[in-house]
Amino acid sequence: MLLVLSALVVSACMAAPAEPTPTSRTFIITPSALAVTASSTPKDTPRVSSTPSPTSPTSTPEPSGPEFRPGINPLTGLPIDSELLNEAPFLVAITNFPPSSRPQAGLSLADHVWESSIAQGQTRFLAVYYGLNWAEYAKTADQIDLPYNHLIGPVRSGRVAFEDIRSFYPDALLITRAASPEILPELNRQLTLYNKDDRDVNSAGLTYQEIAQLVREPASPAEYAGLRFDGQPPANGVPAEDLTIIYNRFAQYGWRYNPEAQRYTRLQAPFDGEGPMEPLADRLTGQPLQFDNVVPSISSKTWLPPSWKSSCVTSPTVTAWRCVMAKCTTSVGHPGATNFDC
Repeated sequence: MLLVLSALVVSACMAAPAEPTPTSRTFIITPSALAVTASSTPKDTPRVSSTPSPTSPTSTPEPSGPEFRPGINPLTGLPIDSELLNEAPFLVAITNFPPSSRPQAGLSLADHVWESSIAQGQTRFLAVYYGLNWAEYAKTADQIDLPYNHLIGPVRSGRVAFEDIRSFYPDALLITRAASPEILPELNRQLTLYNKDDRDVNSAGLTYQEIAQLVREPASPAEYAGLRFDGQPPANGVPAEDLTIIYNRFAQYGWRYNPEAQRYTRLQAPFDGEGPMEPLADRLTGQPLQFDNVVPSISSKTWLPPSWKSSCVTSPTVTAWRCVMAKCTTSVGHPGATNFDC
């Protein structure tokens, strides 16, 4: 539980200086960072288009939660057709390396997106999908050039921490491109995808047809309630226009608050470590990834040897950064700020 709980404990660490937007997504960061900086002074990084999504609501929803309200997605606080909430969520491990995997597809559609350190300065996303009408996005896939026609991907292997995250979404399905023999037994309700082309490491993913065929457990939406959604900034929030996390020279990520879009834009440094950070886009929309809430957290992390199941020897505990991107109106009080009310 360490991965998620640490995010909830220290989530009240960023507060945007403007009112939240009607649409909402949350990003949770959970990496081992060498350097982390948050600033209320703009830096010399590019500004991006604030073009809203065509599916964005036109008015800010009323405050809701932590109790469940019919017709409200308990993961986002946004109005939804209740019929879409009757199947449990599914979580997908989406790669961020190699650079050829970018731009990924489907991150902008997720209710919550977790980003975790997985080794050697690399990170991996775990996207949470609940209550979406995927037929709408199948039409988009028919109109643009998507590798293998994937609405979500590229998908890569699982990690033990993904089970910690999955457990916060009762009966959720965890989709990965398999996992190592030591890790796979630790993952529950896990579904393995395979490469569609053995010569292409980025060829595992989910098409509309594959999403439609997923077998998911019946869900009671009230099981996913617990977050408080309110458009008012939290009283203890601290303004933060920029957040930068440096894993190593070749893995530097940031978030910049866009006052026009009233969201944080995800930025990523070039793979060679040279030049300014640039927006990371979603292949489905061609638009930069933007999130209403960014939840960074610090936790303790213990490195275990390969034979961790049979050995009590561990290396020293180190500081780990964890962070969440999510889709909430403000599962925290307002975009980017974040004091989860659970």
